[in-house]
Amino acid sequence: MLEKITIMHININSLRDHFTQVRNTIITNNLDVLSLVETWMTPNLPTTMCNIPGYKLIRNDRGLRATATKRKRKHDRKRKNKYMQGGGVACYVRSTIPHRVLHAPQIVTLNDTESLLLELGRGNRKLLFGSVYRRPGGFYLNEFFDTYYSLCHRPYNGFIIAGDFNADLLSDDYETVHFRRLVMEASLEFVPLVPFV
Repeated sequence: MLEKITIMHININSLRDHFTQVRNTIITNNLDVLSLVETWMTPNLPTTMCNIPGYKLIRNDRGLRATATKRKRKHDRKRKNKYMQGGGVACYVRSTIPHRVLHAPQIVTLNDTESLLLELGRGNRKLLFGSVYRRPGGFYLNEFFDTYYSLCHRPYNGFIIAGDFNADLLSDDYETVHFRRLVMEASLEFVPLVPFV
């Protein structure tokens, strides 16, 4: 089932605002899976507003309620919902690919890591796929990796974790060193990318 799949990841900064580009990216690149972070979707928004024929959108919205102070701001008063702006992870998965949500934790604080772990495929052709967002200065990724360890012993053909970890891999600060150690201890590898300057 999963002989070869095409996967892409984007920090979208509002799925609703960039929906046309997302749809065009999926179609143009014939993607099987598109991982998105910072979708800015909230629990009161229907998934149908971002439907793409032939794909299923699986979401894990930030879902934190805005504080009374933040609601007093002019732009928040105009909004019907009372959720904090930002965050959220999601994946578009081609409808023909069997999939199952394994973990979609609801965060409790703004600094919690937002994630979505999926099983793609079935039988002896399965992939563990994760979409992760860690806000700048957010908590370290220990809890996410604990969840990964609880699932990775299953018979998967591979593991892919995509996301925005807000860690400068060219730095030697504590956050980056800790992140590298977590990845190494999980026997994962970084996909080499050229940094933006």
